[in-house]
Amino acid sequence: MENYIKTSNWTSMSPIGGNYDWIYNGASGTPIAAIAISGYTTGDEPLLKLDEIMDDGSLGSGIIQKTGGSIIYIIE
Repeated sequence: MENYIKTSNWTSMSPIGGNYDWIYNGASGTPIAAIAISGYTTGDEPLLKLDEIMDDGSLGSGIIQKTGGSIIYIIE
């Protein structure tokens, strides 16, 4: 992703707290490509609102999912 996102943006804290991570070529049953934020500090309410706008309104399914202490946006 270094060709698409400035390193300084990628390594700084996200707007919801926590750190960005790039998931690529996940193991069987995991996303092939996704952006994750681990250790976010806002709680789930803003993420649920975003999920309602962009996805299916559930953090357990769809392209925006919560897994453990991370939130992931599945690209592929």
